[in-house]
Amino acid sequence: MYDFSSLYIAGTDTTSHSAMMVLYYLIMHEDKRNKLMEEINTHIKSDDDVCYEKIKDMVYLECAIY
Repeated sequence: MYDFSSLYIAGTDTTSHSAMMVLYYLIMHEDKRNKLMEEINTHIKSDDDVCYEKIKDMVYLECAIY
């Protein structure tokens, strides 16, 4: 049981840390955040419009995450 819990915590910790760092850098760099928001608003017009194909086409979003 100890091995599973340590593996689970290690896996979720890295994911949450990565997401936190993406958000931190977008907050610190307003020009990059605006460029990303422009791309998102261009591809997605409403909440119902979100789908895998549109997200896959967002090049700048992929760059921001990587």
